[in-house]
Amino acid sequence: MLLITAFFIILLIFFCFTGIIPILYWKRRKVPHLMAWPYFGNRISHVFHQHTMLDVLNKHYQAFREKRYFGFYNMCTPVLILRDLKLIKQITVEEFDSFPEHRRFIPDELDRLWSKNLFAMRGDEKWKSMRATLTPFFTGSKLKMMFGLMKSCSNQFTNHFLSQNQLVTVELKDAFTRLANDVIAITAFGVSCNSLENKTNEFYLMGKVISNVTGWRSSLQNLYQLSPTLYKFLGYPFYPKKEKSFFENLVNEIVKLRKNKGLSKVDVIHSLIEAKNKKDSILTNEDITAQVMIFFFAGFESISTMLCYTCYELAINPDVQENLYKEISVALRATNGDITYDMLMNIQYLGNILDESLRKWPPFNFIDRCSIKPFTIKPKESDEKSLYLEAGTVCIIPVLSIQRDPKYYPDPERFDPERFSKANKQVPYFSFGVGQRNCIGSRFALLEGRLIIAELIRKFKIVPVEKTEIPLVMNKGRNNAIPSNGFWLGLKPRR
Repeated sequence: MLLITAFFIILLIFFCFTGIIPILYWKRRKVPHLMAWPYFGNRISHVFHQHTMLDVLNKHYQAFREKRYFGFYNMCTPVLILRDLKLIKQITVEEFDSFPEHRRFIPDELDRLWSKNLFAMRGDEKWKSMRATLTPFFTGSKLKMMFGLMKSCSNQFTNHFLSQNQLVTVELKDAFTRLANDVIAITAFGVSCNSLENKTNEFYLMGKVISNVTGWRSSLQNLYQLSPTLYKFLGYPFYPKKEKSFFENLVNEIVKLRKNKGLSKVDVIHSLIEAKNKKDSILTNEDITAQVMIFFFAGFESISTMLCYTCYELAINPDVQENLYKEISVALRATNGDITYDMLMNIQYLGNILDESLRKWPPFNFIDRCSIKPFTIKPKESDEKSLYLEAGTVCIIPVLSIQRDPKYYPDPERFDPERFSKANKQVPYFSFGVGQRNCIGSRFALLEGRLIIAELIRKFKIVPVEKTEIPLVMNKGRNNAIPSNGFWLGLKPRR
């Protein structure tokens, strides 16, 4: 009997220390927050697939409309969610030296390839050096040089459907993921694929695996937020072993081949090889692999999702689609029917459509910053006190909630490209991040988006079909806004 009693006392003490005390963090600091559950924090309804992550964040965002910030529990991990735009600017721009990093997804030592990529990299000087190495690849001049590679992929894509000479019902997430694979393969690695024809090519299969963070990989992320110590003990890396080996071997082969034959190509690997060959460089093949893998990881999912939502909005807003078709037709007459880099960049309405699509459907519901040293948020309102943030505190910017807030965007559910006309651009927009840690590939993504949408609209009408969901029903198990049943639309050839 004494042993049983002692066991339950120990169990109760363990529960208090691991389940109760962590969710008292914001209460002790007098930060406004909603009730949290032991171990699951404020995400219990999302973890059990009752609500989307967007619904969860919006519930909290709406509950504290008069506050500049509020507390949230990501499982057992306390995070501070920022609502006030001036505070967001302070944390992400003005105080960048205090908040220069993203939150950890796994302990760095469990996956060196993950920890060495630009997104996950720690150490201010190391990150700045790698950012400076990669930045020239995404300049206008380099993108212009890569435009021909992108164009060959987009022509291959549209001609695949045009050859059927009839209305084609397409699940666009699959189609655009294959297109994104082809563009990334040729621009990052110098490797040509045709994933619509060769559906099981190795590049596509490997990319599909490393970019899929649902299922057990999502559960592992929840485990890390619940107990970093337990996660570290289990020792799971971020990238699966087979796929990681594929990219490591591929990069080693490409580097060796180009060195032996003196080959030069306009792609990410070439830029990194050039940086590696500089006199004082400390770059290794592992560093190169880390960067091209994150480029693949980010582009594979986010670019395809951007294209899907843009096509969906054009399909259910035919007036916007028709206006875009007219703009593209006028521009094409000036280039004798040839889509050129300069022509695309000069179609303002096309840029507005992509911006509005990303406003309404950003690639990520939120972005984060992690402090590396203590920081104090000074009071600005009468009901505030100074808030001391310890080193390691994670701050969250609720991107989708802000970009659908009627305070900033009237009638936010309406798709209106005119919001981003030159006269209306003084609005919060975080779809590609903010500050020095913003997305380095944003110009690449937008160029690809402009090209693909222009090619599609000149050749097809994008229309709803029987399988099209209006409105879309979101997958409650995903962190981002992804429909449960895909993006089904019709491509009707223009006559």
